[in-house]
Amino acid sequence: MLLPVVCLGESFTLEQVLSAPFPYGLTGASHAPRVAWVFDNKGGRNIWVAGSPDFVPRQVTHYKGDEGQPIASVRLTPDGKTVVYARGSEVNKGSTSANPQGLIKMPKQQAWATDVNGGEPRLLGDIGCDKEACEDLQVSPDGKNVVWPGKKHLWIAPIDGKKKAEQLEESLGESDTPRWSPDGKRIVFRSNRKDHSFMAVLERATKKITYLAPTTNRDAGPVWSPDSKQVAFIRQPGVEFKRPLIPEFPRPWAVWIADAQSGKGRELFHSGNAME
Repeated sequence: MLLPVVCLGESFTLEQVLSAPFPYGLTGASHAPRVAWVFDNKGGRNIWVAGSPDFVPRQVTHYKGDEGQPIASVRLTPDGKTVVYARGSEVNKGSTSANPQGLIKMPKQQAWATDVNGGEPRLLGDIGCDKEACEDLQVSPDGKNVVWPGKKHLWIAPIDGKKKAEQLEESLGESDTPRWSPDGKRIVFRSNRKDHSFMAVLERATKKITYLAPTTNRDAGPVWSPDSKQVAFIRQPGVEFKRPLIPEFPRPWAVWIADAQSGKGRELFHSGNAME
């Protein structure tokens, strides 16, 4: 298929290949006919939106040139009027973010919000997570707040930007994967303790944390029931550090469901212990 192109004498440069524009991170509003995405044009990353009835694309952020600062975790509020996003790279072992332009002021990985119908982006708070693709902004069902993991804890900020982000919990380990209950009263998250992890539910009104059927296994992937009463999640065996160089052992997993208030849970499905 490439032969006709070569024979015609057509060519392109490496610069053209590396600078080809592309979209990514498509998301939609849950209660409005509007979508948003990131458009990367020669390294310059900006957010675009489109809505019903014609879905004509519109640029809503106006960052200039290639600053080496990625945009990720783009979310629309349920009404589609505001977009929130993370900008900047994750921090490295030296607690600094990428700075390819050698700026005097070190760039930060931060959460931002901007109205789709105009206005300047407003800073919601610092993120500073330390893993690849660690950005995970989650908008509340009423569209008023956003929660995210960063610096080993969860942070919450009002989307209107009128108050600074606040640390949401003081639990041990590293907190990530926050998910709002449909009624907005609770947030489930993973409490990662390295060789094992828990599913935890934070009651917003009382700040009480309930662990869901806690064990020394590794729990992940929480999903709320529509009535906000139960949480389903994946459970895998805890990490065993003493293993052969090329181990052969079962890698079972199970689906559990737990009551968000009492923390009591039960197994719904188990993959079995067959060798992989």
